[in-house]
Amino acid sequence: NSFDKILIKKQQEPESLDLILKRGFRYINMDIVKPDQIRNAAMKNLINSTVVSNSSNDLVLISQYIRDVSKELFTLERKGQMFTILRNPIQRAVSMFYYLSKADWEVNYKPEWQNWTLLDYVSSSNCENNYYTRILTGKNQRHILLSQSDVEIAMSVLRKRVLVGLLEHMSESVDRFAAYFGWWRNNGHSGDGEEETTKKKKKEGTKRCLLNDLSVRPKNVNPVKYNRIEEGSVEWVILAEKNAFDLQLYQYAKILFQDQGLYFTKKNTAR
Repeated sequence: NSFDKILIKKQQEPESLDLILKRGFRYINMDIVKPDQIRNAAMKNLINSTVVSNSSNDLVLISQYIRDVSKELFTLERKGQMFTILRNPIQRAVSMFYYLSKADWEVNYKPEWQNWTLLDYVSSSNCENNYYTRILTGKNQRHILLSQSDVEIAMSVLRKRVLVGLLEHMSESVDRFAAYFGWWRNNGHSGDGEEETTKKKKKEGTKRCLLNDLSVRPKNVNPVKYNRIEEGSVEWVILAEKNAFDLQLYQYAKILFQDQGLYFTKKNTAR
């Protein structure tokens, strides 16, 4: 495990609070993908469970229902820290369309999209609709209408609560996450007498693994090949109209990315 963290993700039936080692990674055998799963984790007292309390390692939660996670799982005594990597909303929507039309291994697989054109998709009610804004405001259901005040709330959440990364600046984003969360530090379970050279090798190994997985040869790249959408095309214009709030939010995120970069610049200068 490059980061020596514990990821909350079910690996086998039945679900449990057991710690499972799989392919070098450690998991708590539970899902928190959906709101009912988050409530279930809260009922089982996940955050204060024995396996979490007895571990010196950070717990990693991945969920789009950040408000549910914050409300149900964390407390003033057990706080979480949030980071994300954002992508241009239009490019993200196009990628998701092609991906879900082919990804029969995904829960949200859409076989009916296989014969659709991109224009069919963007013209339909299935089209992406301000995904980022909905997540940050808790208005995930697409039937809920959004307003300008919602995007302003989303901007406030990003500004106050989130360490922002950008897909178009992946390497820089990874370096920031690593610096902030201490991923480059030695995370091994070795004894106190471990030689400095061994510690250095572990640190470099962690860095190579992280950069390789997320930046050089990322594992979460869409395996489906498709033509990139042209800015100004009919499809682009429709997507821009349907994701107007997300486009505002993304432009703001790029400003935040620059502003947050000053923190790391000052930190490096102070060394």
